[in-house]
Amino acid sequence: MSLDSGRITILDANQIADLLTSARGPRDRSLIWVLSRTGCRLQEALSLDWGDIGDQEITIPWLKCRGRRRARTIPLPGARAILREWLGDAETDADRLWPIHASTAWRWVRSAAARANLARIHPHSLRHAYACEWLRRGGDLTRLQHWLGHATLATTSLYLHSCPADLAAESRRIGMPSEGRPPVGKRRRHDA
Repeated sequence: MSLDSGRITILDANQIADLLTSARGPRDRSLIWVLSRTGCRLQEALSLDWGDIGDQEITIPWLKCRGRRRARTIPLPGARAILREWLGDAETDADRLWPIHASTAWRWVRSAAARANLARIHPHSLRHAYACEWLRRGGDLTRLQHWLGHATLATTSLYLHSCPADLAAESRRIGMPSEGRPPVGKRRRHDA
């Protein structure tokens, strides 16, 4: 069952399986699989080349890192074998997995969602599903922060508020407000 947080629909494991089954072919399926199993942003996935794919992990470049080239590694057992099965062999490690435009990737995800009868699904929905599933299983919020590439824990904690109600206890445990957006940064003082 999905939870609609008002902005995005959070998919559960069965809905992600339906989405994967509904993908048109191995290229579509492989992209949806990587997005749902790593929580990476669409542009991060589209920037992946074969050199970023290991046997047990995927190394994702941080595209939002100002001026510095940094990367984060996300465990994903069997990633190289699974992707090779779906995408075939690459000529070199520098070959991109999906040499497509972001709008094409959006269409792949949206059409798979339509065939699976899932409304309001887009690539970022898979990032939210990954985060919520990790938290639902009792995963560490700071590890999730690193895997998602967030600069602050406050940004990652927003996922606690858009995930199912059983995560509200986790929100209270780490001292985040149970309603609305957690306090982030300094507030401006407005003169009356």
